[in-house]
Amino acid sequence: MSSGGLMSSYLRVLLVEDDPLVARALVRLLKRRAEVTVATSVAEAKIALVNSAGRFDCAITDFNIGEGTADEVPWPEGLPLILMSGDFMTASASQTATRAVYVSAKPLDIAEMLRAVEGSRRQPDD
Repeated sequence: MSSGGLMSSYLRVLLVEDDPLVARALVRLLKRRAEVTVATSVAEAKIALVNSAGRFDCAITDFNIGEGTADEVPWPEGLPLILMSGDFMTASASQTATRAVYVSAKPLDIAEMLRAVEGSRRQPDD
């Protein structure tokens, strides 16, 4: 797991992506707007969520994560999810998709992804 961007006024984003090229591109894209923690597996996502103590404003997750899927991650109630996948038909029918505030097929529409991230900040009472 790694972090990029450290200003506390930024959004705090958990990025769950096992493709290093996609993860790096998204971190570069988000670094001016967000503090990004990257998890590359279901296990790392679980650890990041436990260690965060509810501090993430949103999560961006690929559906297929290594040998697992986003449905195996215990997403906290109220955490806005942005779901992306190259396997859009399977992902859009998933349990995670029913909770997602935005679902995107890969390749990503970057402008739409940024709007989804900026609009997904967890409300203070969540």
